[in-house]
Amino acid sequence: MITRLCIGLPLLLIVLNLGPLYGEALTGETGLHWQPLEGQMSIEVVDVSRFCRLVPPAKKVRIEETVLYGVAHYKITTPKATYFLDRLAGGFSSIIDEDGWDWVAYRPARNKTVPGSAGNAFRGLPNMVFLPGRDEGAGHPGFSATQSVKKVAKNRIRCVSNSGKFVWEFTFWDTYLRMELLKTDPKLPHWILYEGPVGGTYHPAEAYWGTADSISYQTPNLMEGGPRLLNESWCYFGDKNTPRVFFAVQQQADDHPDLLAYMGAEAAGLKSSDGMIVFGFGRDGNTRPQITAPNTYYFGFYPHNLHREPDKRKELRVFIELLRRMN
Repeated sequence: MITRLCIGLPLLLIVLNLGPLYGEALTGETGLHWQPLEGQMSIEVVDVSRFCRLVPPAKKVRIEETVLYGVAHYKITTPKATYFLDRLAGGFSSIIDEDGWDWVAYRPARNKTVPGSAGNAFRGLPNMVFLPGRDEGAGHPGFSATQSVKKVAKNRIRCVSNSGKFVWEFTFWDTYLRMELLKTDPKLPHWILYEGPVGGTYHPAEAYWGTADSISYQTPNLMEGGPRLLNESWCYFGDKNTPRVFFAVQQQADDHPDLLAYMGAEAAGLKSSDGMIVFGFGRDGNTRPQITAPNTYYFGFYPHNLHREPDKRKELRVFIELLRRMN
C-alpha cells in the first residue's frame, strides 16, 4: 500500500508517496513531480493557488424557507448547486447541478417497497440513522427525526435529532458543502450514505466511479451478486455524458467498510428504467451501520468529466487534500 504524507506550506501542497527515493524530476501542469524509476516513492510539489477558485468563501450562498412535497424545507442556492434540505429529517431531498439535473431526486412514496423505492423514497443524503428508535431516519428525507433544524449563520444550518444524541451542521460554500457530525450516540451505530441517480438518471452502463487512486466502470448489483466493499476516505461518481462528478469525502479515515452498489427499482436490476447508486461510509455487506464516532464530511461537484479527462483525476486528488486542510 502506498502511504501519503501531505505537508502544507503557503499556497503549496507537498505530497510524498513513501518508498525508495530515486528517479528523475519531471515538471507538469500541477507542479514538480519526482517520478521513481523503481519502487513506490514519488514527490509532488503542487502550487495550489490554481485550485483556490474551487474553494471560495461563501459569498453567493442564499438560504431561504420553502415547501417541497408538502414538507418544510430549506432551499440553499449556490453558484454550482441548489440543495433542498428536509427540515423534519435533516437530510437532502435534492441536490441539483448547474444544468438542472438532480443527483438525489428523493420523492415520497405511500408504501416503500424493495426494490421499487430505489426510484423514490430510499434516496437521500446522508440517510444517517437506520436502526429503529427515537432517532430512526435522522438525516433521511421523509422521516420526522429531528427536534430542530435551524439556520444558525448566513451559510450554516444546525440539526438536532429527536433524542438530542445526534447533532450535525451543514455549512455551505460556493462550490461544496461540509457536514460536521458534532455529536453521536455511541450505542447507536450509523452510516453516511449517498443514494441517488448519478447524473440525474439511472444508467449504470454509462456511469463510472473512483477513489483517490482509481477509476472504475464496475457495476456491482445490490440485489444480485452483492455490493463492492471498499475502505476509502473519499469517492467520486460520474456519468460518461455529464461534465462533472459528485464527490463524497470523509475527513478522518477509519477502518470501517464502505459499500458501493447499484440498485435498480425493477426486477431488471442494472437494466431498470430507474434506480440509484448506493454509496455508504461505514456500511457493511449485511446492511449493518458501523460508525459510532463524530466526523466531518464534504460533498460537492467537481467540474470535469473524469472519463473523458483522466488527467484531471490528479487535480481532484489535490483539490480534496486542499479542501481538508482549509477547513
